[in-house]
Amino acid sequence: MCWFSVSLLFRAIHNGIATDNDLWEEQIVLINADTEEDARKEGLRIAKSEEHEYLVSSDSSNTSHAVRWTYIQIERVCEIEGNALFNGLEIFTRYLRNSEVESILTPFD
Repeated sequence: MCWFSVSLLFRAIHNGIATDNDLWEEQIVLINADTEEDARKEGLRIAKSEEHEYLVSSDSSNTSHAVRWTYIQIERVCEIEGNALFNGLEIFTRYLRNSEVESILTPFD
C-alpha cells in the first residue's frame, strides 16, 4: 500500500444559494491505499461524511439562516514518496501565482 494526500474542496452555502462571497475550505487528508483510484474513492467517502449544516444568527436581527458545508470536488491526489512517515516529510506541494499567495496571506475579517 502507498500513502496519498487528497485535497478536498468544500463550500459554505448560505440558505441554499451559492454566491461569489461564499467561504471555501480546502482539507488535505492522508490516505493509505493500493492505487490512486482507491485513494480518490476513499477521499470521496471522507468528503461526503464531512458535509454538514447548521444555523447561524444574524448580528443585526433576531433571524437565523442555514449554512451548509458542501463537498464540491477532489482537487488533486498526490502519492507521497517513500515507505515511512517521519517528522518533516513533505506530504503536499503546489505552485502558486502571485494572486493565490496574496489570497492565502490575507486574513479573514
